[in-house]
Amino acid sequence: MIKLINSLLMLGVLISGFYMYSLEHSKRSAQREIVQIKAKIAEREEYIKLLVAEWSSLTRPERIEMLAKKKLGMGRITVEQFEKPNKLAARIAALKSAFEAEQAEELADLVQKSE
Repeated sequence: MIKLINSLLMLGVLISGFYMYSLEHSKRSAQREIVQIKAKIAEREEYIKLLVAEWSSLTRPERIEMLAKKKLGMGRITVEQFEKPNKLAARIAALKSAFEAEQAEELADLVQKSE
């Protein structure tokens, strides 16, 4: 009877030892994974900082102004560029009538092509 109890106790000790070993192994595996994830997070944070610095560099007002002058031929707004409200209304009306005339011509061209 004592041998059976001792055997069962020994088996219990072996099973609990194996279970403790597997827990330790899974814990270390989880710790390694946490370290890898933290490293990836740090890497991504550095990359984000780099992108923010690059964005700041690309959106500098001096750079945008230089590009607007060089590529688009734009410059600073001058007083001569401002229109008086009555002139502006006349220009809008002229543009509107020109646009309507252009649309009418396109419509006539489409009708001619369809016939």
